[in-house]
Amino acid sequence: MPPPPSADVPSTAGPAMAWQAPPGESVPPAATAAVPAYPTPYPTPYPAPNPSPYPPSNPTPYPYAPPGGQYPYPPPSAWTPPSGQVLGPEPAVPVEVPVSKTANWVVGLEALWLERTAGSSVPLGYTSYNPGVGSPPAVAPDKLYSDDVLFPLAAGMRVQIGRRIDDQMAIEASYFGMQSWSVGRAIYGDPAGDTVLAYSPYLQTAALLPGGLNNFLSYSDSGRVNNAELNIRMNFDATDPYHQFGWLWGVRYFNLSDKFTLSGSDLDFNDYENVNYDTMNNAAYGQLGLEWTRGWDRFTLTTEGKVGLGANCYSVKGNNLNSSGVTEGSPAGFVPFTESTTGTDFSAIFEISLLGRVRMTDNLWLRLGYQAYCMTGLALGARQLGTSGLNHGGTVELDGFSVGLEANW
Repeated sequence: MPPPPSADVPSTAGPAMAWQAPPGESVPPAATAAVPAYPTPYPTPYPAPNPSPYPPSNPTPYPYAPPGGQYPYPPPSAWTPPSGQVLGPEPAVPVEVPVSKTANWVVGLEALWLERTAGSSVPLGYTSYNPGVGSPPAVAPDKLYSDDVLFPLAAGMRVQIGRRIDDQMAIEASYFGMQSWSVGRAIYGDPAGDTVLAYSPYLQTAALLPGGLNNFLSYSDSGRVNNAELNIRMNFDATDPYHQFGWLWGVRYFNLSDKFTLSGSDLDFNDYENVNYDTMNNAAYGQLGLEWTRGWDRFTLTTEGKVGLGANCYSVKGNNLNSSGVTEGSPAGFVPFTESTTGTDFSAIFEISLLGRVRMTDNLWLRLGYQAYCMTGLALGARQLGTSGLNHGGTVELDGFSVGLEANW
């Protein structure tokens, strides 16, 4: 008698039928129960085995349920390693720490073009018709002032280096200077016919010679500037690098030298005279400033204003010793002179600037700027003419534009 089919072996001939004993044979009680048909297997609801020896931290949930809403299999149990295998601790997953994009160092180098004012408008002299000559004037009369010619844009440089202390504080040192200006103008007489003569109240020869100087009257003015600063910058809110407002405090050194020469010449008597005044201003200031920055993508615009108050230590040297009358009496009545003096007085400086920056690479910016400066309480060469003492009340303005590069990292 063949044994009953095993329930552990799937049938290949279709659903299993209930087994009946042959006639005359007894049927065990357990054999009387119908053998259920082998259920049609569902696709496995569990994910594929994890190739790692470590179980997944979040097992994939059942993707779906069979008809009826119930799974025919029990839920998966906790994963255990194979028998005899000991697993070590799960290795730590490296955590990527974001790198700060805030620059800690800033270095800027720019070409800076500045023009300046003369700081005075002193009437130096004039030419006029000689009434002792009946001939018509050969040249038109003219007047001469110390600011007849404007100082042009002069090239210099600006260097800046800064270090960020934290998100709100930075220290910065900067220098600009090396601009050198030189201008001058002359008015002319008539040396051939003496129909036009030049006169200046500041030249002895013009008063001592009959009628004045028949050749020319002229002036020249030259100068140079240097500026150095050390500032602490503070941001009110550093959370948005494209919209910041801050202030600064620091110290500033400003130097302006000025050399002024007034000259006159007469060909009939072969006399000439040069009156020279060299001035030097060394001013030190404590200063405060405000800064506002607005940015758009790769472009930022910064506006800044500074005010400094301090003292100016000035010196003045004057003489006419390179004139033809280096000895008294040539021409008759000529008296050579030389003088030198120093002093200290109050001075102020004001600055306003507009700076645009365009990002070229991650660490390199193109800078385009405009800046203007105003300094008071300065000793200037032309203001010393005709004074019995030192004049140090001059005001000079500088303004111009800059082009350069900025690197930060």
